[in-house]
Amino acid sequence: MTTTDVATDATSTSTSTSTGTGAGIASTVEPSIEAAGEAAEAHVRVPGTVRAAQVLFLVPLGAFQLVASVVFSITMGLHGAEYLVAAWAILMAAAGVFTGLGLGRGEDRVIRLASGLLAAQAAFGLVKLTVYHESASFVFFAFTVACAVLLILPASRRYLRVRGGSTTW
Repeated sequence: MTTTDVATDATSTSTSTSTGTGAGIASTVEPSIEAAGEAAEAHVRVPGTVRAAQVLFLVPLGAFQLVASVVFSITMGLHGAEYLVAAWAILMAAAGVFTGLGLGRGEDRVIRLASGLLAAQAAFGLVKLTVYHESASFVFFAFTVACAVLLILPASRRYLRVRGGSTTW
């Protein structure tokens, strides 16, 4: 086989692939469509509702609650079951920061953590309101409800379903 034959074979192969029976066209187009689909999925814009929920998890339900729990635990002096309540608050606050940072990725484990954390926040607020008679728990109830509402709005649900692949919530 000469150099001219190789060039002719390469040209005929290229021509038959691009103008052949259709199977060649499908095989050339499919990888680019798949790559475009993967790239489009990787660059899905995070909706404002999810971003707002991230802010709520990071700031009031995360960092602020963490600092307040530590400061109150040190300054108020804990006794007995109060250690359990303080540990509960610190654990929830740390989980709030973790959830706030990871919620934009839409992973299933973070979505489940967010759901459980909102339930724990509501329960914690009830304890603070009924046992300690703290009216500040109403503010945290408002943050918890706002966060839950933001996450069940259609834009959030669509995004989290696409990113996490879950339809459980």
